[in-house]
Amino acid sequence: MDYYKLNRLIGLANLAVVAYFILEKGIQIQFLPLLVFSVMTTISSSPQILGLGLIIGSLDLSILFIRILSLFLLLQALILTVLSILSLKIKIARFIPLPLSILLYIFSPDISLYLYSFTVLGSVLILFERKIYPNLLLLLALPFFLTQLFFLYSFSIMRVGFSPFLILNEMAKLSKFMLPADIIVLIISFLKRNSLYTSLSTLVIIASLGVAVAFLFIKPDFSLMYSSSSAIVASSTLSNDDIEELILSNLDNQSLLVDLFSLYKRDITSFYCKLAEKENCKAIVKIPEALPFKINYSLCDLHKIANCFEKLNQVPSRDIISFLSVAKEKDIELAERIGKLALSVTPNPKLIKIMDEIEISRREHLKYNWDPKVWLNREIFGYKIVDYLGKGGSAYVLVGEKDEKKYAVKIPILMPPNNATESYYDFINEYSQLRELSQRSNNIVKFIDARIDSEAIKRITQGDVLAYLSDPPILVMEYMEGKSVKELINNDNIFYSDEWQKIVILIALRVAKALDEIHSSGFVHLDIKPSNILFSSPPGRTGKEVLDNLYNNKVEVKISDLGSARKTGEKFIQYTPEYCSIDQVEAIIEGKGADPSMDIYALGATLYKMLTRNDFNPPELIKLFNEASFAFSQKRDPKPILEEARKIYKEFYEKLEIPEVNSKLVDLIKQMVHPDKRPSANEVYNRLKEILNNNERSSDSGQAL
Repeated sequence: MDYYKLNRLIGLANLAVVAYFILEKGIQIQFLPLLVFSVMTTISSSPQILGLGLIIGSLDLSILFIRILSLFLLLQALILTVLSILSLKIKIARFIPLPLSILLYIFSPDISLYLYSFTVLGSVLILFERKIYPNLLLLLALPFFLTQLFFLYSFSIMRVGFSPFLILNEMAKLSKFMLPADIIVLIISFLKRNSLYTSLSTLVIIASLGVAVAFLFIKPDFSLMYSSSSAIVASSTLSNDDIEELILSNLDNQSLLVDLFSLYKRDITSFYCKLAEKENCKAIVKIPEALPFKINYSLCDLHKIANCFEKLNQVPSRDIISFLSVAKEKDIELAERIGKLALSVTPNPKLIKIMDEIEISRREHLKYNWDPKVWLNREIFGYKIVDYLGKGGSAYVLVGEKDEKKYAVKIPILMPPNNATESYYDFINEYSQLRELSQRSNNIVKFIDARIDSEAIKRITQGDVLAYLSDPPILVMEYMEGKSVKELINNDNIFYSDEWQKIVILIALRVAKALDEIHSSGFVHLDIKPSNILFSSPPGRTGKEVLDNLYNNKVEVKISDLGSARKTGEKFIQYTPEYCSIDQVEAIIEGKGADPSMDIYALGATLYKMLTRNDFNPPELIKLFNEASFAFSQKRDPKPILEEARKIYKEFYEKLEIPEVNSKLVDLIKQMVHPDKRPSANEVYNRLKEILNNNERSSDSGQAL
């Protein structure tokens, strides 16, 4: 039940008491401030509004229509009223009405002292910004009795004048009329605990209102006392919004937070989740500390909560186990990260136990969802892993440091274990190819080192995550810092430069030379594409800079990823549909061996991509390649699909054009991607060299290769 709304609703009944009093007694000047006080406490829970009402109601302004004022009194009333209104918008103005009203109280004629006592009270109320500490004494009994004491003080002034002794004596005589108030609060305070303040306040409001109605027929003047008491309790009731505001301003007071949340009638988890969205990090840490086991973390954004823990380097020690229990089911990496933070901040046996559970879950998760970034900052066979570059078809590529030098470190994809055999075969194949070929050519990424622990491999292929984490097989190669042709193509500043066609030819020359060396050694690469053509260092920021760096050999161009390479005539299963020929797919299906012409087609397709930014093989051809491969795996006849692919490719080839590109280069590319007959790598190299030299002679600049 929302007691705040109920209390405000019941509080409106006080207006009926005030209305009846006015009808019976008329609007008497001396009762006007008390009437205003009763009305304002009923309709507003804001101390500032209540104070403003008292000032306006008690100043001589409010009785302008009843008697004539002196100009001085009218002016001071206007000034105090305007300042009070301004104080609602301008904070500094809140401090002006109080000293001003006290001065007026001291220096005004006796006839105004009664009214100015209300003005002083109103000025005090204007200073308050927040509700008071939420317990039974301060929010229920204290406002209740203070309201009645103030009434007795005001009423006594009307009866005996302004002598302090007479006022106190009269208040003592009239205090018997507070007996019902004493009985109300004392009885109710023993009914329930303080934490149920809101329900107790409802009982006080109802009981006090009942007494006010009774006094209308017994002692009408005092009906206003009980009506005001009832209204002030109603206006003092904390709304859920008030409680939320108090929670956020008292986060360091744990005992107060517990009291505040005992009054809070909204869902605590929803409130907490909203705070997480707003990134109120202090509240994210402090609230669970005060209310352990009360928050359902699964309904909140765990990452935002975790970010707060890390930002403050704090965790709610009394509730961190609850958070980790949820996190390990939803995001094992996040759970591990925050668990380590918690251990550094507040280690305890329960935390150590759940961290063991997280470690077990982490291993099981990694077995089927391996994240290569777990190797970051680890040392593998003396190489400290400092970066993760990406994932190829069968291996992860990372950056390792050793002796202050960087290297590319390849680790075969062996998790989950069911894929391990194929990936490991590719890894071993690349190791043997690299070791043999990279020493012969400056255009192939250099082989540096290989580490393979046969015992660790055996454990890894059986699903041992720890063995894969600490002792994976690695292939170490020179680190190509300049990234790949794939990134260069996407650089608008270079792609649209006047030098781009020359850059393409220079890169193609290096690749053709590397392929000639590979083919001469009796191997076929089988996976030439932009992402497998690397630069030894950043090639440059402009077309001219890239061209100069390539001309002067400041930047080397090298072929990578020899894991797919096979000896000429050897069976294979690798293909990249955007860059491979129909005969390469057919060779896979029919068990034919690798042929060097397949690399020539892939290089031609790569040149087309570099010149146009478009994949060479059309989408319908790529789709047929994949369908043929799938049909073969399902033991269905793929030949009709390949025949359809040939038909589509023939039509595509006959219409092939590359606008605004050197015609001789276009002719060479067409020969390289010819359906049947293609030039050798050496022939491609010589043709490219000739095209480049002719271009240089026609432009009368540069140097020939």
